[in-house]
Amino acid sequence: YIGYWQSTKYFKKFEKIIKSELKLMNLSSSAKKFIKKIDKNLAAIHIRGGDTLIDYNTVTPERKFYAKTIKLIKKKNNNIKFHIFTDDVEYSKKIIFSSNIKNFKIISTSKKFTDLEEFHILQNYKFVIISNSTFSWWAAYLNNIKASKIYAPKIWYNQAFPKELKIKNMSLI
Repeated sequence: YIGYWQSTKYFKKFEKIIKSELKLMNLSSSAKKFIKKIDKNLAAIHIRGGDTLIDYNTVTPERKFYAKTIKLIKKKNNNIKFHIFTDDVEYSKKIIFSSNIKNFKIISTSKKFTDLEEFHILQNYKFVIISNSTFSWWAAYLNNIKASKIYAPKIWYNQAFPKELKIKNMSLI
């Protein structure tokens, strides 16, 4: 079977249960401390590189998606700083520098957190920019902040963003 089968319609009626049960049980003390320091002046950006750069079925978000979204967030909060989460630091640096971000920290380079901890940490930001990645989509779906704002690329893999994946507080850029 070829296609993309993820859809909120399969689990919509279980949303509350899913959100209450999909919690990381053994969060390190450093991850807990990090989460406590996340405030309204921090935004998360997930940039997926790796296999998406060589997979002909995947279209990575254009650099202008990140630049446009960052500019939009800065309009809402001029003091915003960005935390970058990624599986490809070198590719992320290209995105960061072409997007003209001045106040940022690449969290994934510290090797301080496991992938699961980074997934959990991503759920605690008011502003989250996701890539076309199941990892970042689920982190956005499980977001713990009531007034969060999620930004996603209009193109998901090699097609328009599936309407079945659009969640509340999500804008397509």
